[in-house]
Amino acid sequence: MGLKVHKYSEVTQNLIIFLLLSIFFLHINISFDRGLSALNIDALKEVFFEFPILNILLFGSFFSIIRAKKYSKTLLALFFIHISVYSFFLFFKNFDKIILVLNFFYIVFSFYFYINWSFELKKAVYLPSYTPYDIGNKTYYDLRGKVVSNKSGQKVSGYIVNWDQEGCFFYSEDPALQDFRGKLTIEIDYEGLTFTQKAEIVTSYYGGKGIKFLLEGDSKKSRYTWNDFFKIIGDRGFSPLYSRK
Repeated sequence: MGLKVHKYSEVTQNLIIFLLLSIFFLHINISFDRGLSALNIDALKEVFFEFPILNILLFGSFFSIIRAKKYSKTLLALFFIHISVYSFFLFFKNFDKIILVLNFFYIVFSFYFYINWSFELKKAVYLPSYTPYDIGNKTYYDLRGKVVSNKSGQKVSGYIVNWDQEGCFFYSEDPALQDFRGKLTIEIDYEGLTFTQKAEIVTSYYGGKGIKFLLEGDSKKSRYTWNDFFKIIGDRGFSPLYSRK
């Protein structure tokens, strides 16, 4: 069992939609080349039979993206390159300027989605920073806290093993943490202060949960939140020593 994603971000959802639209984009270019209507359903179906390698890259990219795998970036890049190269081949075949313009915009959007996905995978909720084979503490720092389920009110103590400004990865030896779902509140006691932040579980991995912070309403807060804690530990030079899954 590796990292499990419970809730997909907007970046993930938009990327999956763009993958499907990429197939339709290729279909449009082929239709221009062959003088067919872009609304020809039979021609669209033929795209899946004519490009077996592209299909492998499509499904490989899809499943690796929904599981937030690092190698999804490689599959994604190969998928985009495959479509772009074939579109350029169609352009040089008949020197159709429409295909050239479409391919230019496709490359721009592909690069945008690839960069966004690269940044997405670097977020703490996807990087537990420990493995199930580690002996002893999972992190160098003693950043202890507890999470409180909004649904049941149950509390579980543990500590933060990876973090960034948008979320953190919370580990606990208490098996009750594995039953937590949905929204919760994370509380961290540090130097006599209690930092509280509303959050929700988006990933899980071997005794830990990837927690994304919900920042709504922070401007009217009457207590210390994650942003305050993040600044404090940053000023003290605290940072995850490594990131691995």
